[in-house]
Amino acid sequence: MSKAVVVVGAGISGLVVARRLHQVGMKVTIVDPDTRAGGRIKTDVVNGFRLDRGFQVFFNKYPSVQQELNLDQLHLKSYEPGCQVWDGKKLREVHKENVLDTFFARWLKPQDLIRMQMMGMELAKMSDEEIWHSDDVTIEECLKQRGFSNEAIDRFFRPFFGGVFLDRSLQDSARPFLFYMKMLETGAATTPALGMGDIPDQIAADIPDECFHFGRKVTEIIKTDGYVSGVKLCDGSTVPCEAVIVATDGQAAAKLAGIPAPTEFKKATTVHFATNDRISWDPVIFVNGIGRGMVNHVAPVSVVSRELAPKPQHLVSATILDSPAVDDRYLAESVRYELADWFPKFDVNAWIPLRVDRIELAQMSQRPGVWDHMPKNEVGEGVFVAGEFTTYAGIDGAIKSAQTCSGAVLKYLKEPVSA
Repeated sequence: MSKAVVVVGAGISGLVVARRLHQVGMKVTIVDPDTRAGGRIKTDVVNGFRLDRGFQVFFNKYPSVQQELNLDQLHLKSYEPGCQVWDGKKLREVHKENVLDTFFARWLKPQDLIRMQMMGMELAKMSDEEIWHSDDVTIEECLKQRGFSNEAIDRFFRPFFGGVFLDRSLQDSARPFLFYMKMLETGAATTPALGMGDIPDQIAADIPDECFHFGRKVTEIIKTDGYVSGVKLCDGSTVPCEAVIVATDGQAAAKLAGIPAPTEFKKATTVHFATNDRISWDPVIFVNGIGRGMVNHVAPVSVVSRELAPKPQHLVSATILDSPAVDDRYLAESVRYELADWFPKFDVNAWIPLRVDRIELAQMSQRPGVWDHMPKNEVGEGVFVAGEFTTYAGIDGAIKSAQTCSGAVLKYLKEPVSA
């Protein structure tokens, strides 16, 4: 008889664990309070527009995802390797491949441009293991140690990687920063043609529908003689099993599995607009280089992938690194007012707000030292956890955790470990 396991959470980590365990013949039950799989990574259709839950990108050279996803089937669309920086008066280009244009624009010093090129070449040659074992200092300290000027830090790294880390202070660890720099040097920031939701959907498609139990919540892990024997659901019913994999967000996992919880998360708010304006002919991200105002970055989403907006309209997203205490209507109006300065050639006030996404747990904080306190995948007595809170923030961290977790579950249940 096949071993029975319960996976709590149908996000990326839960789906990868569930698929791997199902593929070796285990009886898998996935319980999630939502109505469909994906966790924080979902795409919704609103008035013909395909809206991700907040602005997200996917690095196509993520190492862990290569084993789990068919990237060709995602039809990835790439952003340009650089950005347009709003300096308070006009937009300035910082582009990895158009170094001369950046140089002659005099926005960044030649020495800083050379240091960027050298850092990219250095990171491309380093293994991921070397990067993750590098000095655990802040991003800001790392940049200063590498000789970057304050102007380069404030004019490029703070707005651009402030968007990546949802924090312009650059006080997160340099380890994930260097890892993302390597991803950008060796690959590209992309989005699936039909939206980020295609990523979890592709994994979920390999799991039978009867494994999913949506609209239900696990409230308790049941143990008999000290070992897992099932879970209790919110309606009082129970599901018997020999192992439980808690693949929720870190705070929910802490309550259910009794592990240390991540204590700091970044908030983010994304306002999606429908517009008749194509604000850029290139798929490039626009960032706030002066730090004033609410908006940190703007993406011409439908320029990256035309399938995300019904022709002839376009989709633009603007992201704020917080959740302002104002109603959605006022927030959208404030964003339009601010972006009218960024894009004076367009009638920004005519842009139509489609939706405002307020993401309270948008990204786990990764301050130096955070890895000293991360939980292991195996909690004990048949309880396991999977998620970025055991590795590093983002899709790749979530998948890497799931891969390690599934191996630990198989070992515990004495099943052959798959690749």
